[in-house]
Amino acid sequence: MSQDVGSSFAPPVGVYTLVVAATDNASNTNVSDPVFFVVYDPGGGHATGGGWFYLDDDSTLPGGKANFGFTARYKNDVSTGKLNFQYKDAGIHLKSTGIDWLTISAVGAQFQGTGTINGDGLYTFRVKAKDKGEPGAGVDHFDIKIWDGTDTEADPIHKAKNIISGGNIQVHTN
Repeated sequence: MSQDVGSSFAPPVGVYTLVVAATDNASNTNVSDPVFFVVYDPGGGHATGGGWFYLDDDSTLPGGKANFGFTARYKNDVSTGKLNFQYKDAGIHLKSTGIDWLTISAVGAQFQGTGTINGDGLYTFRVKAKDKGEPGAGVDHFDIKIWDGTDTEADPIHKAKNIISGGNIQVHTN
């Protein structure tokens, strides 16, 4: 079944993985590699946050406390903002050099960009931030993945996430 995606179709904002499977008349099937793509609305809002959290068991860094601060928005239809992520126990201070894309939903924001760690290298990061209400501590959630270079299909070199213990995340929808 196919769908006409003319001008009246408005796909939901979000981050998606597309896989195409095709079968010919002889029942031969081929499946594409997954392709990652983002659907966004540059007028959809912005997100801000700052605070700290203790890393959960799914994080790849050793247990400890991480600090973060960010702003992410669109200005003149171009994504912009800043991210600082610091994990002192492993000597990691990620500082963004650019924000590549941003999606905003009613309670969450996802954004990706590039940055340096301790002032060196080229790293790609992807953040998922959830605003679950006020106050932020104990309910808001921060999740970051960091890749060495720009290949986000590879396994990230660092992952850190959990409900924040102090601070606040705010998603502002327009």
